[in-house]
Parts: sequence; structure tokens; C-alpha cells
Amino acid sequence: MPILTTHDLAAELAHLLDEVVQGWSIERTENAPPNAERVGFAEVINGRYEAWVASTDHRERVTIGFPAGRLASPNEIRLIKRVLSVFRSDLQVVGDVSVAQDLWSALAATQFLRAAARLSPFPTTPLLRWIRIFEAAARQTYEGSRFTGNVVLVKHLPTFTKRANARFHPFHQPLPFEQALLRERWLKPFLQNGKFALVAGGQSGAAQGFVDTSVEWADSEVLAPAEGLKGLYGFLRTGTSILSASPSGDIHFALSAGVTFINSQGSWLYQDWDVLRRLLEARLSPDVAEHALRLVAGCRYERHGSLYVFLDADVDPSEIVPDHANPDRAAHTLRSSVSGGTLGDPTSIRVLQAASGIDGAVLLDDHGRIIDVASMITVPSPAALAAAGRQDLEWFPGARSTAAWNASICGLAIKVSDDGPVDVYEHGRHVFHSG
Repeated sequence: MPILTTHDLAAELAHLLDEVVQGWSIERTENAPPNAERVGFAEVINGRYEAWVASTDHRERVTIGFPAGRLASPNEIRLIKRVLSVFRSDLQVVGDVSVAQDLWSALAATQFLRAAARLSPFPTTPLLRWIRIFEAAARQTYEGSRFTGNVVLVKHLPTFTKRANARFHPFHQPLPFEQALLRERWLKPFLQNGKFALVAGGQSGAAQGFVDTSVEWADSEVLAPAEGLKGLYGFLRTGTSILSASPSGDIHFALSAGVTFINSQGSWLYQDWDVLRRLLEARLSPDVAEHALRLVAGCRYERHGSLYVFLDADVDPSEIVPDHANPDRAAHTLRSSVSGGTLGDPTSIRVLQAASGIDGAVLLDDHGRIIDVASMITVPSPAALAAAGRQDLEWFPGARSTAAWNASICGLAIKVSDDGPVDVYEHGRHVFHSG
């Protein structure tokens, strides 16, 4: 087994930090300052950060740079600090990684999830156990279908029951969490349709009862990833978290800060819509931005591949969709019927969700009005490239990614992949990614 160098450790840390904000790079190797921390993080200049890893003897330090031109949200900074804290603690446990690589590898496999757990209101060790039990439950099926139940984790049960009021139905006697999810045969079919969620809490994390999630709340603080989950996410307050198994097979671990961690195909990913919300609000009215965000969140939750483009005000749609004004264009009946609707109209939103599943992009203006759907994006003209400050075209492995970049020359393009990730391009720049 090759000996891990300080540079190798820095590369591992950069990979972990990429799970929070993409684009960290190893910038330089230098002599470590006197009394340097083994692992550190600091703001170098306004909005510009760097992390570092020092060698065992503290003589060498490898610096990792924050992505250029990227501003971090408060939630991202909190998670970055938790990642560094876990990495630092593991190095303290292992000591010289070169002589304890097996131990280091075992710890490294859970570092991101342990960092995520440190953002929650619950102690890390029992929380990780509850998550593992929920993962095991989600791998099981009910009458041939995936288990899609939900759990509300509660730190202080009296506070929760006061808010839930009649929606909460306590068990006569609490059930151990593992028994409830893995051995009580009635529970999976009871939770399967999503109208009720298991409530677990207290020091033991035992299942305390179930709660009605079919009714929406007027004062929800956290964006629900799908319309049918608004009642569930209304329970997210300080001191609570949610474990949810989606129909696509993803496991969502949602926190009251609006942050969600998603286990997708065996890997835990980070999701925080705050940066995307700010990007949208910078060019759209708050109402339109919120509707757009809900549309994107729903597509991501359902793994519904789509491409939404908000065109700049002075752009002729025919510049990027050549057949936009052609009366003989493909899918003419659909495209002419949908055009003119707005994001603020519930019917139009449902139509957009259906239409976005058809090949092509959905075009909108800055007021949320629908310009076109099922639109085939063309290559931008040299004049459009120059106006966006770009000289050359860019090509990506996926056709939807290339179309998103091309469309972004004339505005802001939001691409949702079939397997979940969301990427945003604006005027040819990649400005947002969520796993």
C-alpha cells in the first residue's frame, strides 16, 4: 500500500470539501508556520477562504484554495467547518497516517456523514445508528414496492407535541427505534402512502408515536422538496430533523436550517437551496423566484430531468430556438397552448412539470411568463457569445448540459439531471451545483 503523503491528505480533504462547494484546488506547498495547526481554515480576504493540512512533524503545509468567484452561504461555511473538525479529529486519533492507513481508511469512509451529523441537534453516535437503521428499512420492500416512509426525529418531545397538538398520536408504550422500523410488520404499510410519519425522540430515540402529515402548515419555515411533503416539512423546527425515503430510492436527511443530506445510490450528498434562491432573486421577483425554486426542487426530488431557461429581457427567443416562431414547428399544439402562462399560476406550474419531461427546454422571461416549451436549443451566435464575454463554445459529455450552457449565453439556465444533480449556468459561467 503506497504511503500517504501530506499532499495526498490534502487531496482527500479537497475531495470532501468539494461535496459542499465544488472547485477546491490544491494551490501550494510551503513550510508550515511555527505552531501551525494540523488542519486549518481561514478567511484570507472578503469571501476568499483557504484550508490546509500540515505534515505529522508540522514542517510542511499544503494549502487548498476556495473556488474563485464563488461566495459561500452561511450553511456552507458551517458545514465546511464541521468537515474540517472531523478530519482534524481523525488525524489526532490516527497520528501518523503512513503507519496506520487501515485505520485512516475506515474513518475516512464515514467522514462526510459524521460532519453532517454535527450540524444536527442530536449526538453524533446515536444519530448515525438511527440513520443506518432507516437505511436498512429503506432497502426493504412492501408488496414489491420500495419503502417510502418518513420519520420525524425530535430532541424535546414536549415542545414537539405542543406544536403538533391533535396531529400527534402517541403510542401507549414507546418502541425501540430498530424494532419499530425493522420488526413491526404493520408499520411499513401504515407509513407507505406518506400521510403519516413515525415520531422518534428523547435520549433513547425510541419511536414515540406517529403524526399526521396530510395537512399543510401556514407557517412552514423550510422548503419541501415536493408538494406532497409540505405537511411533513411543516414539522421542521429547531430541535427536529426528518428522515425520508423517496420513491426514487433516495434517502433525505433534512435539518431545520434548510439543509438536506441525500443518500443517492450509496453516496451521501449535500443540498442547500440558499445559493440558488439568491441567484434567482437577483434577477426575478421574490414570488417568481420562489415558484421557480419549488419547480426545480420538485424535479430534483423526483429525478425528473429538465432544463429551465430564464432569458435576458432583450433576447429574441428565436436566437436560441430557431423554430420558436415557425407555425409548423414540432409539437406546435402543445407549445402554442402553454405559452403565455405564468409560474404564479398553479395550473401552469403543473403543466410545466409535465412539459419539462419532453425533450427540450422550457423558456421563461424574468416575470415568470412561459415563452416556449419542448424547445431545441441551438448554438449561440458569435455576437451573443461576445455580448456574454465569451470567445469560444463549450461542450459537455451530456446533451442537456451542452444545451444548458448554450442557452445560458442569453440568460440563466437551470439543468436538472435524470439522476438528481442540479447545475446552473449564467452567461456561460457555471454558478451553482447541488448533488
